[in-house]
Amino acid sequence: MGVTLTKIVEKMELRNLTPDVDMTQREVKIPDINRPALQLAGFFDHFDCERIQLIGYVEYTYLQTLEYEHKMKIYDTLLEYGIPCFIFCRNLQPDPEFLEKAVKNNIPVFITDKQTSSFSAELIRWMKVELAPCISIHGVLVDCYGVGVLIMGDSGIGKSEAALELIKRGHRLVSDDVVEIRRVSDDTLVGSAPDITRHFIELRGIGIIDVKTLFGVESVREIPLNGAIEYADTFLLTMAMTALGTETSIDKFRQAGAKPFVLAGLLYVWLVAGGYFVTKYLVGIL
Repeated sequence: MGVTLTKIVEKMELRNLTPDVDMTQREVKIPDINRPALQLAGFFDHFDCERIQLIGYVEYTYLQTLEYEHKMKIYDTLLEYGIPCFIFCRNLQPDPEFLEKAVKNNIPVFITDKQTSSFSAELIRWMKVELAPCISIHGVLVDCYGVGVLIMGDSGIGKSEAALELIKRGHRLVSDDVVEIRRVSDDTLVGSAPDITRHFIELRGIGIIDVKTLFGVESVREIPLNGAIEYADTFLLTMAMTALGTETSIDKFRQAGAKPFVLAGLLYVWLVAGGYFVTKYLVGIL
């Protein structure tokens, strides 16, 4: 799996200097960049040619100091590798010879007005999210004061109804039914909604409703939720909310500790046990 160059060009607002090169089928599979300073000096050992090659002011200035014949030799050697693309930052214009050789080797060349450091940081951050390992989970993800609460449970247990109660209390819906979770780093998960279900929530017996239209733009999260994702059982979450009152927030959960969940668990056991004995009693009568 990779990110297409077309998507990168649209996201980073790049200008294409080699329109004759077909980039529709090209993909970038490594979420990192390389600044080929050593390669321009002639050292190609351990060259990360699978990465996007970024040309900044230092590399560009160094190229201007090279003699023409040596520069052409470096261009020939560099462009022989299967490089995804070149990006020139700070609106630096590549040599016509470089563009000609790039087209000959079928390598796209782009340009941007942004500073090299800020552009590379933005590109790496975005690509890490796009190329992160992703799984789809059945549940509902809600943004509660910046903390992702992933409500999980069997179908029909009331996950969407619990999420709707949180939305009515000012929290925001991220995704209903299907949640896409990406691991962008060792300690960071990003949760988002598939395009087809974004802003929608399904309520049993009612149907599908548009949360953004019904509750306003503040009730949904447009961007992926980047932060801690905590799991909550639907029944325990509902009982804990009841124990804490209608003005429930994540801070109150943390301040209250485990007490509401213990009470909810005891109530659950009492209901199950009570239901068992009541059923046994009724069966004995009948």
